[in-house]
Amino acid sequence: MANYQLIKKFEDETRRKNKGFFKVNPNKAIHPYNKELYPLTFTGFLNSSQIKIILNNADSMTVESYDFVNFPENESIDYEDVVEWIHQFINKKMD
Repeated sequence: MANYQLIKKFEDETRRKNKGFFKVNPNKAIHPYNKELYPLTFTGFLNSSQIKIILNNADSMTVESYDFVNFPENESIDYEDVVEWIHQFINKKMD
Protein backbone atom coordinates (compact mmCIF):
# COMPACT_ATOMS: atom_id res chain seq x y z
CA MET A 1 0.00 0.00 0.00
CA ALA A 2 1.36 3.41 -0.97
CA ASN A 3 1.91 6.21 1.49
CA TYR A 4 0.21 9.40 0.35
CA GLN A 5 1.47 12.88 1.16
CA LEU A 6 -1.96 14.52 0.90
CA ILE A 7 -4.90 12.73 2.50
CA LYS A 8 -8.29 14.27 3.12
CA LYS A 9 -11.40 12.60 4.49
CA PHE A 10 -14.74 14.18 3.77
CA GLU A 11 -18.43 13.56 4.32
CA ASP A 12 -19.93 11.63 1.43
CA GLU A 13 -23.53 10.51 1.78
CA THR A 14 -23.24 8.24 -1.26
CA ARG A 15 -20.68 5.98 0.43
CA ARG A 16 -20.83 3.47 3.22
CA LYS A 17 -20.50 5.15 6.63
CA ASN A 18 -20.86 8.53 4.84
CA LYS A 19 -17.08 8.88 4.52
CA GLY A 20 -15.08 9.60 1.41
CA PHE A 21 -11.35 10.02 0.92
CA PHE A 22 -8.93 11.87 -1.32
CA LYS A 23 -5.32 10.58 -1.41
CA VAL A 24 -2.65 11.89 -3.79
CA ASN A 25 1.07 12.33 -4.24
CA PRO A 26 2.84 15.02 -6.28
CA ASN A 27 5.32 13.94 -8.94
CA LYS A 28 7.97 16.44 -7.73
CA ALA A 29 9.34 17.58 -4.39
CA ILE A 30 7.58 20.72 -3.21
CA HIS A 31 9.87 23.27 -1.58
CA PRO A 32 10.65 26.97 -2.11
CA TYR A 33 13.90 26.26 -3.97
CA ASN A 34 12.43 24.06 -6.69
CA LYS A 35 12.67 26.35 -9.74
CA GLU A 36 11.01 23.84 -12.09
CA LEU A 37 7.99 22.92 -10.03
CA TYR A 38 5.29 23.43 -12.67
CA PRO A 39 3.56 21.63 -14.18
CA LEU A 40 2.97 19.62 -11.02
CA THR A 41 1.05 16.36 -11.36
CA PHE A 42 -0.91 14.77 -8.54
CA THR A 43 -1.94 11.12 -8.84
CA GLY A 44 -3.83 8.91 -6.45
CA PHE A 45 -7.41 8.12 -5.57
CA LEU A 46 -10.74 9.79 -4.97
CA ASN A 47 -12.61 7.10 -3.08
CA SER A 48 -11.93 4.03 -5.23
CA SER A 49 -11.37 5.89 -8.52
CA GLN A 50 -7.86 6.61 -9.79
CA ILE A 51 -7.30 10.31 -10.42
CA LYS A 52 -4.74 12.55 -12.11
CA ILE A 53 -4.70 16.31 -11.63
CA ILE A 54 -2.17 18.71 -13.18
CA LEU A 55 -1.39 22.12 -11.70
CA ASN A 56 -0.02 24.19 -14.57
CA ASN A 57 1.30 27.27 -12.74
CA ALA A 58 1.92 28.86 -9.35
CA ASP A 59 -1.69 30.05 -9.00
CA SER A 60 -2.86 27.08 -6.96
CA MET A 61 -6.01 28.89 -5.74
CA THR A 62 -7.99 28.87 -9.00
CA VAL A 63 -9.68 25.96 -10.72
CA GLU A 64 -8.53 27.37 -14.08
CA SER A 65 -4.91 26.58 -13.19
CA TYR A 66 -5.65 22.85 -13.08
CA ASP A 67 -6.32 20.14 -15.63
CA PHE A 68 -8.48 17.41 -14.17
CA VAL A 69 -7.19 14.74 -16.56
CA ASN A 70 -8.65 11.71 -14.86
CA PHE A 71 -11.36 12.69 -12.38
CA PRO A 72 -14.72 10.95 -11.87
CA GLU A 73 -17.69 13.20 -12.60
CA ASN A 74 -20.15 11.20 -10.55
CA GLU A 75 -18.46 11.82 -7.19
CA SER A 76 -20.01 14.07 -4.56
CA ILE A 77 -16.87 16.23 -4.30
CA ASP A 78 -16.30 19.23 -6.53
CA TYR A 79 -13.22 20.81 -8.08
CA GLU A 80 -13.21 23.74 -5.65
CA ASP A 81 -12.72 21.43 -2.66
CA VAL A 82 -9.83 19.64 -4.34
CA VAL A 83 -8.20 22.94 -5.33
CA GLU A 84 -8.43 24.18 -1.72
CA TRP A 85 -6.83 20.98 -0.38
CA ILE A 86 -3.97 21.11 -2.88
CA HIS A 87 -3.44 24.84 -2.30
CA GLN A 88 -3.19 24.31 1.47
CA PHE A 89 -0.81 21.38 0.96
CA ILE A 90 1.51 23.39 -1.31
CA ASN A 91 1.53 26.43 0.98
CA LYS A 92 2.42 24.26 3.97
CA LYS A 93 5.33 22.71 2.05
CA MET A 94 6.56 26.13 0.87
CA ASP A 95 6.79 27.60 4.39
